[in-house]
Amino acid sequence: MDLVLANNRDHFSRLDGAMLPGELERWRREDAELALLACGWPASGPAMRVLPLAPPRAALADRADRVMVPSGSARDGVCRALLAAPSQLDALAGQLADATAVRPLLWSSEPLAYAVLDALADRGVHIDRAALPAPDVLAALWALDTKSGFRALALDCPGLRLAPGVVVAATAGAVIAAIGAALAAAGRAVVKADRSVGGWGQATFATAPDERGVTALLGSSGLWRVGRVVVEQRLAIAVSPSVDAEVAPDGATRVVTLADQLLDGNRACVGASWPTAATAGQIVAIERSVRQLGAALAARGHRGPFNTDFVITPAGAVHVVEVNLRRSLLSVLPLVSARRAHGAIRLDAVSLAGAGPATRRWRATHSPPL
Repeated sequence: MDLVLANNRDHFSRLDGAMLPGELERWRREDAELALLACGWPASGPAMRVLPLAPPRAALADRADRVMVPSGSARDGVCRALLAAPSQLDALAGQLADATAVRPLLWSSEPLAYAVLDALADRGVHIDRAALPAPDVLAALWALDTKSGFRALALDCPGLRLAPGVVVAATAGAVIAAIGAALAAAGRAVVKADRSVGGWGQATFATAPDERGVTALLGSSGLWRVGRVVVEQRLAIAVSPSVDAEVAPDGATRVVTLADQLLDGNRACVGASWPTAATAGQIVAIERSVRQLGAALAARGHRGPFNTDFVITPAGAVHVVEVNLRRSLLSVLPLVSARRAHGAIRLDAVSLAGAGPATRRWRATHSPPL
C-alpha cells in the first residue's frame, strides 16, 4: 500500500476553498482525477492519504483509498501534527496494519517525515524505504528548499541568470546594509525570508528603511526568525512564468506544466494565466534552466516534484527567481485547461506552451499578507 504524506502545509493551505474562486472549487469537488492531483502524490494503487485538508468526495469515488486528516495539520503540517499526538499515530498504524508493506510517498522534503515513519515502524508497520532518500539526503534537500539554498544550488548551473542579490544574517544591521546596496544599484530592493512562499514573508523597499522598521519586520512572524534572509535587486517584470517539473526515479527531469503568475503590488502570486506569454525563444531558455536545475537536484538525491519561478524583464531577459521542492498550485491549473480542452488529464501531454486554444485565467479572492 502507498502512504501519501502530504507534508507541505504551505501548498495545501492555498487549496483551501476560501482561496479559490467558485468555478475551480467546483471542478475540485467534482473532478476526481483533478482532485487527486491536488490532494497528494499520484499513487500506483490503493493508498492511505494523510492530508491537512479533507479532500472532496469525488477525489475518492470508486477508489480503495483511505484518508486521514490529523487534527492540527492544516496549521502545523501533517508530520508535526502526527508526532504531537501519539493517539493519531496509533490510529494511522491501525489503518496500515493489514498491509504487507507500506511505500511512503512524500509531498516535500520535510525531515520530520522520517520521524513519522520510525514511529509507525515502532507500532509494527512494515515500511518499504527502498525508494526514499537517506535521512541525511532528506535533511540536505530541506536546507536546499529555501531562498538561500536555491542560490547555492544555482552555482552548479552555469549560465543561469539570477536576480542580483546576497544572503545575509537576519539582523537589522545586515539587512539594512544589503538593502542600501540594492537600492543604489537598482532603485528598489526586495527582502525575502529564507522560507517565504507565495508572497508570504517578503517585503519591498523603495527607500532606505530605519533600524526600527527592519527590526519590526524581522520579528513579525516565524518566517523571518530562521537565521538568514535574501536581499535582491527588484527586477522589472513583464512576465513571471512558473514551471512545474519532476525528477524521475532514473534522475531524468520531466517538465510538466508552465503558467504565468499573476502578481499583486507586493508581487505575491494571486492567480495564473496560460498559455504563457513568453516567446518561443524564452520558453527554450526556461526549459534549459529547469533541466539544469533538475540535474543539480538529482545529483543531490532529489526525486519527485519541483517548481521553478522565473521573471522575464521588459527587455526580454529571463531570470530564475527560486526553486521549490514541491508541486505548486499553479501546476494544477493548466491541467484543468487540458482536461476541458482534451477530455482527459495526461501529465505527459501538457506541453510547455500550455493547453487549449484560449487564454485562461484564475485569480484568488484575496492575496496573502506579508
